[in-house]
Amino acid sequence: MVRKKRRFRNRFSLRKFRKRRKRDSKGLTPFGIGAGTIAVAITIAVLISCEPKSIKPIDTPRRSLSHIKSEPMVRVRIVRRAMTIQLDSRQPLSITAAAGGQMWNDNKPHTAPLTLGFEGNKVWLRQPDGTMMSWVGSVIVKVTPFSKDVSSTIQIAGKSYPGVIAIHGTRDDVGNVVNLDAVNHVPMERYIPGVIAKELYGHWHPEAFRAQAIAARTYAIWTQLGNRRHYDLESTQASQAYIGTTSNQRALDAVAASRGVVLTYGNDILPAYYSSSCGGVGQDAAIAFPNAKHIEPLSARNHGKWCSKSAQFRWGPVDRNRKQLAARIADWGKQRQRSIGHMKDIAQIRVKSTNKIGRPAWFAVIDSTGKEYVLRCEDFRFACNHQPGSGQSAFSRLPSSATLKSSHLKIELSNTTVRFYGQGYGHGVGMCQWGAQALATRGHASTAILKFYYPTANLERVY
Repeated sequence: MVRKKRRFRNRFSLRKFRKRRKRDSKGLTPFGIGAGTIAVAITIAVLISCEPKSIKPIDTPRRSLSHIKSEPMVRVRIVRRAMTIQLDSRQPLSITAAAGGQMWNDNKPHTAPLTLGFEGNKVWLRQPDGTMMSWVGSVIVKVTPFSKDVSSTIQIAGKSYPGVIAIHGTRDDVGNVVNLDAVNHVPMERYIPGVIAKELYGHWHPEAFRAQAIAARTYAIWTQLGNRRHYDLESTQASQAYIGTTSNQRALDAVAASRGVVLTYGNDILPAYYSSSCGGVGQDAAIAFPNAKHIEPLSARNHGKWCSKSAQFRWGPVDRNRKQLAARIADWGKQRQRSIGHMKDIAQIRVKSTNKIGRPAWFAVIDSTGKEYVLRCEDFRFACNHQPGSGQSAFSRLPSSATLKSSHLKIELSNTTVRFYGQGYGHGVGMCQWGAQALATRGHASTAILKFYYPTANLERVY
């Protein structure tokens, strides 16, 4: 996959890196933290990757560097809760299954496409000639190219994926299968190109790609080390956007040039959050995410106007019907068993508190009885953007033009309307992608960009 090996040792050798980091950090001084106007906000707009950004950390033991012995294999859920899944390939495929504590493998090549589904307590697989096979019990079906050629891929819904596809059946209380997940098991360095090719515009600066490659690799490893599920990451903005294989040469080169390099803090992997456009004002991870701890590399700071070219650097007004907004927020609360699920109307919305540089941290929503409901900034945004479930009639689905792009908000209420003005797109923690691009075009290296957005963090090659 990675076709061109860049001069990693020359670029990232420890001696040269320290010299370069010192030089590049000085180069940032005229434009950096003390620079100019504070643009208030969070993340991106037109950027394809808007919100990896609603990532919520898992409260787990420390992710120590000692846990990393070699290049990790990452598990990415690429299909979620499907009724059937079709796998295609130009090459024959190999099928193995684990069911009821036993392994099955016929060691034969199988012609694609293969269709997987379920019935009762069985997971079944149908071949093009109609031949069926099925497994009972707790089943994991793994499909991989029969050829050992590393360039072989498997296609799902028009996208090509390297590595192995594992199909997991979710079961109900009586043991029947109710849906299927497809999980791509892929080596980390073949995964990251498919992330950054989606996260950034293809024409962006190579140094922005290198910074993004290191941040994305770091976040993926951090998530993997704390995981207890049958997958580590989603392929959507809920984790990191991932498109499988890519021919984007800047993405491939950036991954090859930074192979195994991650951000660390102390002796741990850093949870390297990033968002599209911070709007000039960052957010604390400990404020944005439940269970996140306050650490210096992820604390709020003014970044200046580096991301001002983002279409969402400033946005609004967005007008929302007051009654429907109340119903939307209440339904969000009911589904999460939060007290705000009992709210009937909205009398007032105000910023309850801000972070140390003035970005909203908590919001208070007050109903007509005077009852106050307090929400974390990102929870407030998600509640306002909540989409109805099946059979919901109190409010309709929300078009993207009416969503709140960040929780850095100014709010005005009238008799029937709640009006929002905002800055940025996303949570605003860690690296700002539009800002990274602006810094790169001004001549700053990926090392300096990462130091700017994750101060006091270190860069280390861990494999």
